[in-house]
Amino acid sequence: MRLVDRLILRELIGPFIFGVAAFASIFFAGKDLLKIIGDVVKGMPITAAVELIALQFPAILVMVLPMAVLLAVLLALGRLSGESEIITLYAGGISLYRIVVAVFGLGIAVSVLTFVLNENIVPQANARSAAIRADLLKEDVRVSKPVPLADVKKGVTNSIIYVQGGMDVKTKTLKNVHVMLFRDNIAKAFFYAKTAQYERSRNGDYVWKFHNGYSQSLGPNRESKGQAKHFLVLTQTFGSMDVKFNHTPEEIEIYQKQAEELNFNQLLGHIRLLHSRGMPTTEEELDLYNKIAIPFSAFVFAVLASSLGLRPHRGGSSVGLGLSVLIIFVYWIVWHSMSAFANQGTVPPIVGSFSASALTLVAGFTLLAKAAR
Repeated sequence: MRLVDRLILRELIGPFIFGVAAFASIFFAGKDLLKIIGDVVKGMPITAAVELIALQFPAILVMVLPMAVLLAVLLALGRLSGESEIITLYAGGISLYRIVVAVFGLGIAVSVLTFVLNENIVPQANARSAAIRADLLKEDVRVSKPVPLADVKKGVTNSIIYVQGGMDVKTKTLKNVHVMLFRDNIAKAFFYAKTAQYERSRNGDYVWKFHNGYSQSLGPNRESKGQAKHFLVLTQTFGSMDVKFNHTPEEIEIYQKQAEELNFNQLLGHIRLLHSRGMPTTEEELDLYNKIAIPFSAFVFAVLASSLGLRPHRGGSSVGLGLSVLIIFVYWIVWHSMSAFANQGTVPPIVGSFSASALTLVAGFTLLAKAAR
């Protein structure tokens, strides 16, 4: 590593650590800390509260690491520029592009670190946090979350399943299950069960065994006269009944999880499954692309901050802090707006996720090219 790289990195480390601590404290001091304090008041043990606090930090770090890069580069390069050290480097024959190599290296390293953290640690931490709340506070969100399912192949609807009470992950039991079966896109039968469990049938296949419910057969009344069409509804109650539909407990569990509890490959597999079922995937695709866009923003901020930090200005660290807050605010507004457009189907999900990064990157390289002239 050359002397110039060591100089730049030495200037970056301190502000970067400060940025991580400052932004993390701001994020955590919001609703997360207040919610945990409220949980302690409700009776949560202190040890569980401490564990919840620790489990919040991976997700917070994913958000603040790119912000810390932005602040660190603005402060470090702003100080070097303000004290004419950048001019000294120019006088020594070192170009602007050579100076920012270490800055870009930091941005890439933090992007990789953020992606690894978001991929391998955050999902487990979020799942563990949800489990603690479920066990201690009876906040069994995933159990009670309704699950809509559909079996659509080549434009033909075979069945629509709505699990109103969600699935108990531990016992793999569905609650309040509604199933509508179709033939040639026409409803032919309806099933309701209070509970359903995934079991092996007598012929060796796995089926959902419905308990305490009823079935209704739907069909035209051939005896009806006139032009009006009437339908017969034949209802039968049952104690238990085997019903086969193409969804395993593992698939339904994925439906109940939030994107924050899935890694990239799990979410990608879930999207492919939804595609095969003929179900919309816009929201899931947006979450998938965000798993790349958020870590990538560390490099994006490094590029923009290097072009701004190398410009001579007065005000020292206050200017750097103010610029970082302004850039983060504008970036968030653009990202949030484009994500909303993507959810509405106005733009593709990949555009919704990467628009803010693309615009910031273009602005950064443009300003950097002007500064190098």
